[in-house]
Amino acid sequence: MFETPWRLRPAWFNGQLGFACYRRDPADGAFRLGAVNVLSLRDGLVTQLSSFIDPELLPRLGLPADPP
Repeated sequence: MFETPWRLRPAWFNGQLGFACYRRDPADGAFRLGAVNVLSLRDGLVTQLSSFIDPELLPRLGLPADPP
């Protein structure tokens, strides 16, 4: 997992800052949506990081399948 290249794009989820995370597919080199990370902030500090990796959930978020 840590050797896999990722591209992150800022996004907002339910009013919270997050990142759409695109993973490079080793088969063809294309980047595809692989996860969403949502930050919970309080007083300018990150208090929680929620990650969503369910491939059935990701298309429902309205994000592009490939990074813009």
